Amino acid sequence: MGAPHHPRRYAGGSGCQSAAVTSLPLVKPPQNDRLAAIMNLEAELDVRHDSILHGMHGSLTSMAELAGGDEGAALIALRDQLLPDGQQSMLKSYRAEATQAAQLEEQLSPPLRARTDGIQIGEGASAKRLTVFLDEWTAIGKELGALEDEKGRIEAAAGDAVRTSLPDRRRPHGRPAGRRRGNRTTATVTLSGAPRFSVSLMSAHAIFCAAFVNTSSGGFGAVRYF
Repeated sequence: MGAPHHPRRYAGGSGCQSAAVTSLPLVKPPQNDRLAAIMNLEAELDVRHDSILHGMHGSLTSMAELAGGDEGAALIALRDQLLPDGQQSMLKSYRAEATQAAQLEEQLSPPLRARTDGIQIGEGASAKRLTVFLDEWTAIGKELGALEDEKGRIEAAAGDAVRTSLPDRRRPHGRPAGRRRGNRTTATVTLSGAPRFSVSLMSAHAIFCAAFVNTSSGGFGAVRYF
């Protein structure tokens, strides 16, 4: 039979009081079906985005190796002009991918398009100009950017809804209301971009000694004084 479970305690030094590790309750925002749909669509678009990037980079690299000489060097220069970050672009965030696509679209001048028109990918009836893939890639980037904008608006609205759903705990003179417990006060704390939660505040010295410590289950919990 295992040893009885006791909450771990943080032994603060120089007067810091011990604290039991507890999980602070957070207000969970309501589920939004549109937000879930956006995230699924972004994931699908990102797969195609990365496939095109990988294919264009690999095709130009392979053709350069086969051609060699000045022609090969010119193809490598074209590859690096179109895809300056190489295949590392697949690691970018959706927002960064949208920015990169917008930058590429701006530099696709008529002379550059004429050059990419002359590069065929595939063979026979299914062959396509490299420009076709470049246009698809930039279109995906635009769509990702629009979805990120919409997602941001939904998340901001959800955050506002959570904040307005909580009771107003401020007194008329503007100070947070709290229940006195000896030398402790329970106050409401708001973090930017996160739901509000209640945490017991002690003296300024005790707040300075607060820390995040490992819980017995292997995760991390916030220190709260009792």
